[in-house]
Amino acid sequence: MYELAVAGYGLARIAKILTADGILTPSDYTSEKNHNIVDGAFQPRYKWSMYIVRCIVENQMYLGHMVQCRKKSQSYDTFVSLC
Repeated sequence: MYELAVAGYGLARIAKILTADGILTPSDYTSEKNHNIVDGAFQPRYKWSMYIVRCIVENQMYLGHMVQCRKKSQSYDTFVSLC
């Protein structure tokens, strides 16, 4: 996916290539891992979309970077001192 993006392919084209190659979307991958063989063969339900491709390409964690301060929460001490 990253190689295609660096090569100049657009998000829509990357999504079409991934769908045509049979690459599972993140949702399908999770569903396949949790699939019970007794229920029958796993059938992928989702196609790649530009939104999914953009989220993955822009996400620094997929590149292996340490991302910090993704969530902010108010400290209990700060809350108490405001009261």
